[in-house]
Amino acid sequence: MQNTISIQDEFSYRLKCAELYLDYDPATAVPDARFFAWMSDSNLRLNKSYLLNILQRPAEAGQQRQQAFPAARMAVGYANELEYYPGLLNCFKHALLSGNAAEASSWADVISKSTQPVIIENYLFYVPFYRALAALWLGQPIAWSTLQAPLEKIQLYKKTYYPAGTVAALQAIEQGDCNAAAIAMDEILQWHYQKARKVGSYLYNGHEGFICQSVTLLLICALWRGLSIKPLLQHNQQQLKLMPHDLMHRPELAPGCRFVLPVDFVPDYLLSAWQK
Repeated sequence: MQNTISIQDEFSYRLKCAELYLDYDPATAVPDARFFAWMSDSNLRLNKSYLLNILQRPAEAGQQRQQAFPAARMAVGYANELEYYPGLLNCFKHALLSGNAAEASSWADVISKSTQPVIIENYLFYVPFYRALAALWLGQPIAWSTLQAPLEKIQLYKKTYYPAGTVAALQAIEQGDCNAAAIAMDEILQWHYQKARKVGSYLYNGHEGFICQSVTLLLICALWRGLSIKPLLQHNQQQLKLMPHDLMHRPELAPGCRFVLPVDFVPDYLLSAWQK
């Protein structure tokens, strides 16, 4: 049995698994499940794009990100009252990651006018972050009087997603301070790395760990405002020691099989559309 595996072989296997999930047509789901089906489709396509980039197939990866956005938009059409905000924020995220400025502005405008109370319970805990992000994108002042307290609370109780440094990064971008923003983002990236390398963590061994989404979105909004921060970062490139996906169903691989994946938590291919 193999004690190690090449990145090419491992991620080719992961790509095949992702494509199996994408064979399912969200339009065939029962009506009550179509929101979930389209949301899943959008994020599976995003995951597939990351796998394709690792396999050095950037053109196909870009196509997947372009296809992910319409799927995210379809989900909103089937959302009930509780699902509306997750769907709305998902559209804004996919517009940014696919390089679609017009759609990003449209969804940011909707977010800025939303009336959803600022809460962190359950799945709406990330609304304050996206409200602040939308303000940055639109060139509007961040409503710190209502957002600072919940954002600081998120840093305490939802560290996996928005660790210490999140509020400072938002403030620094708003103030146009690249050095302060880079220091805050490096703090986020160091936390992200510790979680992404820890077996059992939500961020371990998946695209959520390979890409630091919050810092990537912050960098995109900073670029939109004319701020180039990534060259100032010191902790975006790391190496992750990982186990193969679906190891128990791959008898050719030893139980202790591991491989090392070099990562850039804020990859250039997600930022290039916004370079000025």
